[in-house]
Amino acid sequence: MGLVDLHCHLLWDIDDGCETPVETLAAARLLVDLGFSDVAPSPHAVRGLPSGDPARVDARRADAEALL
Repeated sequence: MGLVDLHCHLLWDIDDGCETPVETLAAARLLVDLGFSDVAPSPHAVRGLPSGDPARVDARRADAEALL
């Protein structure tokens, strides 16, 4: 097993992390290049922002899984 990131901002357009699917893909590739084998996309849950909507975060996580 490689490195593990337990607080990763790979989900695009959710909080202060990646802004597009292209950025998500580039960030994921960089993490692999750096030796990471596992990440836990865990945005900040802020009310009033997309990250504060659990259903939207879950849907984006599924989108990211499909992309990757």
